[in-house]
Amino acid sequence: NTPLRFAFEEWMFFMRGQTDTKILEDKGIYIWKGNTSRGFLDNRGLWYFKEGSMGLAYGYQFRSFDADDEKVG
Repeated sequence: NTPLRFAFEEWMFFMRGQTDTKILEDKGIYIWKGNTSRGFLDNRGLWYFKEGSMGLAYGYQFRSFDADDEKVG
């Protein structure tokens, strides 16, 4: 059961273009922790991402969707 506040905070996190899940964790929201842990990132060859980083995921893409950016295909 996810409180409505968690969903709202996650949505605002994405709308701000944020990708560091530590921001959510500081608010007691851990829904992305499993997918941004050091072990998860390393297992997927993403050793160069900082723990807690979503990389070029939702927040980045929402804020950069119309940019001339070769990072997002």
